[in-house]
Amino acid sequence: MRLWFIVAFAFFDFLMIFFYSQSEAKGKAFLFVLGAIVFTVCGLLWIYTQGVFINRKNNKLKIVVGISKRDRYERVLSDIQALDVEKVSSIGMKFIMIHQNGSVEKIEYKFYRISFFEEAQFKRMKRQLRKILEK
Repeated sequence: MRLWFIVAFAFFDFLMIFFYSQSEAKGKAFLFVLGAIVFTVCGLLWIYTQGVFINRKNNKLKIVVGISKRDRYERVLSDIQALDVEKVSSIGMKFIMIHQNGSVEKIEYKFYRISFFEEAQFKRMKRQLRKILEK
């Protein structure tokens, strides 16, 4: 799914550069193309920074649900007994961690807008967790 977003962003940037080359108002067209490229970079950051990551060297699990620093949760991997993600009726996702001492921690992630993208994101998170738990 992420590959299609990269292709779409590349096609969008190509169209903007083509628009710039055909335009007679070079100043305004340049700003438009620059805006499109900034939008592409932000979109790619948004797509690739979110997820569940494991740093085996430091024995840490990192759950990233946004771009800002407050949306990053790091936990010690050896302290986690079980980890799952569930979809909350088209509103968002909830990461559920059961620690070794029996306590349960829930991290919520709310979707910015409801569409097919969130369903793909949920499936990607489930797939990442499955890969993590297999290793």
